Amino acid sequence: MPEPDAPQVRSPLTGSDRVRVVTRHPVERLRRFYMGHLGVDVERFLDGLDDVVQYRCEDTGLEFYSPPSLAGDDAFYDSISRHAWYYDPDRWEHRTAVEWLGPTDRVLDVGCGSGAFLEQIREHHPGCSAEGIELSPKAAARAVARGLQVTVRSLDDLIADEPGGFDVVTSFQVLEHVPDPAGFLGGLVAALRPGGTLIIGVPNNDGYVGLTDNLLSYPLNMPPHHMGMWREGSLKALTGLFPLEHVRTACEPIDANSRSRLAYSRVARAFGDGKLAGLAWRLRLHTLYEKMKRHELSTVAGHTILVAYRRTDGQTPPDGSAAL
Repeated sequence: MPEPDAPQVRSPLTGSDRVRVVTRHPVERLRRFYMGHLGVDVERFLDGLDDVVQYRCEDTGLEFYSPPSLAGDDAFYDSISRHAWYYDPDRWEHRTAVEWLGPTDRVLDVGCGSGAFLEQIREHHPGCSAEGIELSPKAAARAVARGLQVTVRSLDDLIADEPGGFDVVTSFQVLEHVPDPAGFLGGLVAALRPGGTLIIGVPNNDGYVGLTDNLLSYPLNMPPHHMGMWREGSLKALTGLFPLEHVRTACEPIDANSRSRLAYSRVARAFGDGKLAGLAWRLRLHTLYEKMKRHELSTVAGHTILVAYRRTDGQTPPDGSAAL
């Protein structure tokens, strides 16, 4: 059951105090995971805290963490990105979003990393003009080395120089990290021309990601890594806060590895998430459960939800704009 209202905390989307406490996570869980399994020190974010509180914005359904000081800094992301699994260049959301582009769109990818999506655009839409901005100099350098147009630059700086200059603005796996989503989303919209298309991809907390909170790796869905937990409802609620019209939504199908982890999550929960759950793992009971429930598990959404919007203020663009 949610705890009583938390009037001292305001929604990072609306600024409203219509906020409730969802749950509290002991900080020891975060310390143990990050230092014990990733070798990353997160103490500076957790200093003085007994637990990390998860809140819900009652107006939009967004679940979030507060205070903003819990969010990871550049040094944190530099440390975590050293693990080979952190940047996967082959992403479902990239393969899907590239099909939503028009043949001659001017595209901006915000938080583009080493340029995996820009590479997809270059391959599938050679008539597009595509560029990216990235705050990590190392990631940007890798993109530039591959001949991609990427600069180390903030979104605010880009907007100051060229507001409304892009047909399509994309941002993949960034929004969930941002402690000020309203400011970030406002920047994405400001970079679009009137009638342009905004495409956002985030972890889908309606699916596998939100259903496996008892797994060892779940702290990756908490601070200092993630500051917001997005669902289809909270993403669609953005149309009431920004000059945006919802165009389409796509959910990533669950893959084999995620399906197996979801199966273990359910088995572990049935055994009380303790020593018996560990025994169940050693006996590989989740593989039997997965075989028995394969069809049901396959209906659960996978890691990412992808949503496209159209900027509604200003004039409708001429023919040749983003083809959605």
